[in-house]
Amino acid sequence: MPHLNSSMRITTFSIADSEEELQRRWLKWQIGLESKGLKVNTGKTEVMVCGRNRTKVNIKDKEGREAGELNQVDQFKYLGVTFSEEGGSETAVRARVKAAWQKWRELGPVIADKKIYQQS
Repeated sequence: MPHLNSSMRITTFSIADSEEELQRRWLKWQIGLESKGLKVNTGKTEVMVCGRNRTKVNIKDKEGREAGELNQVDQFKYLGVTFSEEGGSETAVRARVKAAWQKWRELGPVIADKKIYQQS
């Protein structure tokens, strides 16, 4: 059996309709990882609240203690898609348009260079 690196990073996210549901999922995730000898790094764990009531989330660990101050963010990127607390896709669209313009600026001189086309 291969030895797992103790600094292994797992990137995942969970969607919950309420703080109570998020708490249940957090405990299930924490217990599942610990049963395999892994530990959740609360210092790198982020939470994002969407909707009208954007209050601070208070998550507790399996012993009922606060799980530590979870970093609450207003947007995050997962698999190349930017999610924001507003719930819309404007942030993702802006990021993609910005990336496209950057590529256009990189390739513009090559496309406009007439010497390249004359050599073919």
